[in-house]
Amino acid sequence: MPLSPTGTPTATNKRTATSDSAVERDASPTLATAPGTGATDTTIKPRTSVFGFFFVWALLTRAILPTLVSHARTGVLRPNRSRGLDLFLRFFRAASQLPGMDVHRSRAVLALIANLDAPLREKLRAGCTFDPVVVAVDPRIIADLPAGAVVADTVAAEWVGFEDQEKAVKEENRDKVVLYMHGGAYVFSSAESYRHMVAPVARAFGRRIFNLDYTLSPEAVYPTAVRQAAAAVLYLTSPTEVGGAGYAPSSVLLMGDSAGGNLCMATLLYLRDQLQVGTDRMPSGAVLLSPWSDLRHNLPSYEQNKELDYINPFDKSDLNPVALLCGTSDYLGMVETDEVLSPVLDKGIEGDVSRRLPPIYISTGMDEILVDENILLAANLSRRSGSGSLVVHDLTEHQVHVFPFLAPRSHDARAFWARASAFVEECDTRAALSVPRVDAWGKTVEARIWRDGAPVSQGPSATWATRWPAIAAAKSKLVGAWPVERFGIGMSDEADKDIVGSAIGAAHDVRVDIGADRDSAELDDGAAAAEGVVRGAKL
Repeated sequence: MPLSPTGTPTATNKRTATSDSAVERDASPTLATAPGTGATDTTIKPRTSVFGFFFVWALLTRAILPTLVSHARTGVLRPNRSRGLDLFLRFFRAASQLPGMDVHRSRAVLALIANLDAPLREKLRAGCTFDPVVVAVDPRIIADLPAGAVVADTVAAEWVGFEDQEKAVKEENRDKVVLYMHGGAYVFSSAESYRHMVAPVARAFGRRIFNLDYTLSPEAVYPTAVRQAAAAVLYLTSPTEVGGAGYAPSSVLLMGDSAGGNLCMATLLYLRDQLQVGTDRMPSGAVLLSPWSDLRHNLPSYEQNKELDYINPFDKSDLNPVALLCGTSDYLGMVETDEVLSPVLDKGIEGDVSRRLPPIYISTGMDEILVDENILLAANLSRRSGSGSLVVHDLTEHQVHVFPFLAPRSHDARAFWARASAFVEECDTRAALSVPRVDAWGKTVEARIWRDGAPVSQGPSATWATRWPAIAAAKSKLVGAWPVERFGIGMSDEADKDIVGSAIGAAHDVRVDIGADRDSAELDDGAAAAEGVVRGAKL
């Protein structure tokens, strides 16, 4: 029996809640075979013997000395990084290059770190409740799908709420929910291991979280996770009379980091194209942290930033998450043509405003290897008719992949939470307008560079200018590439005429009052560990 809108699990669907300091799971809970995938979701425990345990520690020890030497030689690389964060980034970059780190050893490393970091994780989870569930999607929901459309028939997730629901959630937010999709390159992490990361999301947005526990690769391959995520949206937005959770589509917000950001975009495109969901039935919006957007990995920042980010270009390593996700090492044909796998390829639906994507907020660190593909994603979304009506892209100087979870006390992280919260409130406001949602959006794009918690540029021409020529040059060399000129970005003031003074833009022209000294920025090692920063690092 499915959950009620209040999120109270029944005896038939509730699994035993366990601490995420336990061994990290390899995959989601055992589920039925996803329709049309030919793959059965299974749980495989880490295959690490006593010998393997010491082998992993020996490998990690080999990364410590180079880390200390490089740090002593150059000092902290960026002015907004604490010493601890700088050491951590160097260590995981070195560790990810070590030989012998297969999927199971990599997962075992994350499990070891999770156990060591249990007290900090417990502190971050304080005040929240976690109810794991496996929900069977009612056949009546699936029966209404277009011919040929496929979604999973079960959804595994965790309801994240508050110990004091009345105090923590404003009355106007009690009928709203965030569908969260965790990162980990589709290979690492789980809803359980992300508890300490989604708890701050629940507190920041003041609403409950439905934390999707999609099946990882290589245990399942594309499009299993997408079909599970689409099923989660259908379950949440279907009436209780047909077994759904009863949320209005405008009360559901998508959010994901890294691979979870990719899954959010993939889900929106799958809803629009495969399930033919119109604008008025779409979620209210999406918040994407460093979304994995272009699985072709041929943009300049992929190489140029590899010494600044903690993620290495993994497609040149022994463990390639793209190959694991696609189920083959010969995957280039898939990622170069499939718009769901690589959302930057999306061409939109020309002239059909009734099937626009909802507003999308993208946060990117300018030191991360994914910065170019994030810019390309934002540009594509903002320039395609039939795509998103509101696109907000924040780039933060000297920050790395999914930085708000790594240094939560930094000025930049606090600015992110202020911006993301304002965006979510704006989505709520616009979704509540009495006019049809398709008519409620003006074409809007907002792009800014942030430094130490304050904006230093505004508008696509100023924000994307430093990276755009290299992106355009790289794309122009591709066989059959679509021209970047179609976005109309001429790197001039003319490009900024599309910017509309949206409420989120007007509200944040001044420095965010974060009230924390930069030197107090602390590394959230547990959050970083959940990022899967080992060979085949999280993206």
